[in-house]
Amino acid sequence: MNFLRRWWWPLFAFLYPLVVWPFGASHAGVVLAKHYFTLLFLLGGLFLELTAHPQGRLAHLRHLPRFLRAHPPLVLALFLALWMGLATALSPEPQVALTGSVVDYSDGLVWGLMMVGVFALGYLRSLHDPGLGQRVALGVLGGPGCWPSGPWPR
Repeated sequence: MNFLRRWWWPLFAFLYPLVVWPFGASHAGVVLAKHYFTLLFLLGGLFLELTAHPQGRLAHLRHLPRFLRAHPPLVLALFLALWMGLATALSPEPQVALTGSVVDYSDGLVWGLMMVGVFALGYLRSLHDPGLGQRVALGVLGGPGCWPSGPWPR
């Protein structure tokens, strides 16, 4: 399990540019595939974090303000999530702001919150694993997003 915890987010960084539906090259299909892929990694990362701290209890939430004061990047991520939620609620078309473009489902609140979740879980893992940043950098550099021709054509 520790091996999976060490390589979960570097694997995400490596595989993310490769995510496409094998049977369709439409932009909407690619965006939906990336939504599902990110959701899978979010749920897996949450499971790995919960199993890494079996002594955690709901009563420990009372220490959350002190923890957040010690970690400003998480506070900024939470403010970003709050701001996106407020912008969605006040949008003239909240359904579109929630799910994204009606053409390809990109850039909605759901997507933004998933990216905040990826950041938060990666940040929490990095608190217990100082080498995570280097491994994520290796995942990014080893992934197809850094190849001279870029990712596969879509």
